Amino acid sequence: MMHHHILTSLKGSLGYYLTTANKNKWLALFDNTAHNDSLLSQVYTELQNNKPRLMPHAQAGTASLPLVVAQLMSRTVTDRPLGHSANGVESLISRQSVKIEIMCKGSDEAEILAVTVLRALQQARGDFLQNGYLYFSVDSIEELAPQEQLVAEELGVFVRRIEVSSQVQEEVARLFEDTTLGTLTLGLEPSGRVSFIDSSS
Repeated sequence: MMHHHILTSLKGSLGYYLTTANKNKWLALFDNTAHNDSLLSQVYTELQNNKPRLMPHAQAGTASLPLVVAQLMSRTVTDRPLGHSANGVESLISRQSVKIEIMCKGSDEAEILAVTVLRALQQARGDFLQNGYLYFSVDSIEELAPQEQLVAEELGVFVRRIEVSSQVQEEVARLFEDTTLGTLTLGLEPSGRVSFIDSSS
């Protein structure tokens, strides 16, 4: 599912950017934002000392901040293309959407980590398209609704939310291997399996 793919991608990206040797490349992600270098360096040190934890929504166990949570919001099958032969590998095309929530103890840290996640997803678009995704879009980065924000601030948590949508081509799993049974002149046995039509009868 898409949310697991996103978490795998972010694990690699954050591991790369939060390595000291790549700090300047991380700073380059913010070349068009209003953050100053001293604030960015301070947050960078905080993220290095306390690396963000990545997890799917509703995973059991305790988690400390900062936290990046990915939740699959919907998966709808839109098309079922034919396989590569009369009984080839069946595939389907689905539309999927994922909500990513970035949770931190400070507002600056939440904002900066959200931008890092956003840029990482934008950079990973080509990788997704090369691995079965027909469409991949980072749609929005938004604040929580007012009532959600009030609850979050009472808990000392600052949250940013990113929405991602995609179109994916997936192969359908087979429990057993099919065999080719005949030409396009087909008859159906009572079990529903294809068989030859006996032209002599």
